[in-house]
Amino acid sequence: MVISIRRALLTHGGWPFGETVRKETSVKNKRDRLFFTQLFVPQASQSSYDRRAELDVRLAIPSAQSACGMEDFMTIELIKRLLDACYEAKRIRDMLPPLPDGVTPSYIHFLDVIEQMEKNGTSVKVSDISDALNLPRPGVTRTVKEMEQKGYLTKKPSEEDARIMYLFITDEGKKLSAKYNEQVFNALLPDLEAISGEDAECTIRTIERFYRVMCERRNDLDK
Repeated sequence: MVISIRRALLTHGGWPFGETVRKETSVKNKRDRLFFTQLFVPQASQSSYDRRAELDVRLAIPSAQSACGMEDFMTIELIKRLLDACYEAKRIRDMLPPLPDGVTPSYIHFLDVIEQMEKNGTSVKVSDISDALNLPRPGVTRTVKEMEQKGYLTKKPSEEDARIMYLFITDEGKKLSAKYNEQVFNALLPDLEAISGEDAECTIRTIERFYRVMCERRNDLDK
């Protein structure tokens, strides 16, 4: 459950998203219908958006249904509630205890990712963190450099290819990660026992899929 809590509070990754559009009969507001089709109907021209706005549509998410034990379709109202829940999730993160001076949440996040990968026997590169968190590599490189300068990470060249640099957590980095886990995540665990691991994993998958959809549809929504 501790891992699920950490993922729910820190993860920004994305998952492949399968989508199916169906005609239904519940969306009454034309503006909402147009927004919905622009958000979820792929590769449609603007004129087809207008035509689709006259239809009542819903989005089926089979993988999310099975994970949450529900047989239902996404609706406009649920999209709005999901956005509200995302806002509440941001407020939850804002309630976390302050970090030491000079330490950003990204440091904790990166340390967590490196620790998990090392447990799986993976030698971690900057590109691995970028891929795991779906973050631009230049930004990850800058943060890693800061963490090196502050003594939380160190780099070592690969024995097979000196051009490849692997990241390792220093003793100071391990102390920082352990302290944060003890003070925050372990302290939260007793209060969150009522939330099952299955519910936590379902929430994580849903947010990851929603994030992926919004990233893919952002250009269309800006038009």
